[in-house]
Amino acid sequence: MSRNPTTALLESTRLKREFFTRNRDAITAQSMMLAATLKRGGKLISFGNGGSAADAQRAAECLLRKGLPAVALPSLFTPDGPAFSSLYTALRRKGDCALAISTSGNSSNILETVQVAQEAGDPVIAFTGNSGGRLRGMVPSALVVGDDTTNHAVARIQEVHLMLVHELCAATFALL
Repeated sequence: MSRNPTTALLESTRLKREFFTRNRDAITAQSMMLAATLKRGGKLISFGNGGSAADAQRAAECLLRKGLPAVALPSLFTPDGPAFSSLYTALRRKGDCALAISTSGNSSNILETVQVAQEAGDPVIAFTGNSGGRLRGMVPSALVVGDDTTNHAVARIQEVHLMLVHELCAATFALL
């Protein structure tokens, strides 16, 4: 049985429309937090595993193209190792902001790095999917694609996350 590509596209479009309609105010709040970080001389430090690492790199690249300070932590380390938290600690300075991206919200290296950022007093922006996993509990303002009753495919979640990266950056630029 083959899947109808039109069905996938319609689901993708519906999910994006619902997410961005429901989260308009939360995205604005996250953009304001990022703009405040940049205005006071801080930088964005973004991180994720796999496809989320690509989204983290895209977030940093969007800011860097505008001459704004940002870095994406490299994804060449094992998902369960402490590398992200060690890198975050080495690169962060007072006033920086973290962007954690995890489709499941349960990646141990992402959760550990969020904890390090929070303990340092850094604001944290988080993107996750479905129920939000443990990340949602750590970052109450996390932007979650889906809910406790919906199980979206990783591809759909990552599509929304990439659009969210672009929207977060565009809204931040408008505030600077």
